[in-house]
Parts: sequence; C-alpha cells; structure tokens
Amino acid sequence: MTHRAALLALLPCLAFAAPGLAAPDATVGYVDMQRVLEQSQLGQRAQQRLEKEFGPQRAEIAKEENAIRQLKDAFDRDQPLMSKEQIAKREQELKARLQALQKEAATFQERLMIEQQKISQEIIGPAVKAVEKVASAQKISAVFERSRAGLLYIDDDLELTDAVLEQLDADTR
Repeated sequence: MTHRAALLALLPCLAFAAPGLAAPDATVGYVDMQRVLEQSQLGQRAQQRLEKEFGPQRAEIAKEENAIRQLKDAFDRDQPLMSKEQIAKREQELKARLQALQKEAATFQERLMIEQQKISQEIIGPAVKAVEKVASAQKISAVFERSRAGLLYIDDDLELTDAVLEQLDADTR
C-alpha cells in the first residue's frame, strides 16, 4: 500500500477519533425516500396513474385466478364420480388454463415493474432537489437515505422526511 493510499484509508478514522479535526458544526440527517415516493402528492398522482393503467388488468387476472380455483374445487369434488377420460380431460383443461394465467401474470408483472421504475425516476429528480433545499435551509452537511445508508443506528431527531415531503409538494404544485 502506498503512503497516499494508507493516508486516505486513515482519514475517516481520524475524523471519529479526533473530532477537532472534522469539519466544524457538521450535521447529518436522513430521509426515508420510500415514504417520499408513497406520500408525496407527486407520488400519489403516480400511484393513481398506475392504478388507472394497470388496475383493470390486475382485476382480470384476479378474476381468472378465482375462476380457476372454483373449477379446481369443483373438479376435486366431482372427481370420484368421473371416468378416467373425464379426469384426464379436466386435468388438462385446468393445467392449460393455469399455464395461460401464469404467463399473463408474469408479463403483467414485468410491465408493471418497468412502469414503476420509470415513475420512480420521475419522482427521484424533484425529490433530490427538495432534499437539497431542505438540507441547505437547515444547514445540514450530509443527508442519508434511511433504508440504504447502511447505518446501524441513527437518531430519529435527524429525520428530514416530513420537511422533504412538504418541500417536494410545494415544488410540484
């Protein structure tokens, strides 16, 4: 390891070991971005858009799933009275219908995930700007994302999520 690499590796340790060497009055905060995505006006409008676009197909898939379940229950109930040919035919029908449903559900889920990712990206940009405004106004030196920060502990008093939600909603009106 070079001297420079060793020095760079040691710097973070020095900041904790010798607080006087760290930046004066450095403050941190965190934001729960999942809450921002779900609770902001921008996020709620996006959820409504998703529901409008994907809700009918989701309902159709649920309806088909319920119909298959009812057919399976009827088959299980009637099976002792059926011939081997009837059993084989009904099993094949159920299997084909279930496979078609699984294929449709997988395609639906994939489309939904892609659209959710697009929408998340549409919200992230304005949300990051709102975080920057809140951090600047509150003189915060660093802001972490709660679920990805890798922190083992952080004081709840450092949470900025509510302020970011207010700022984002104000910016996107």
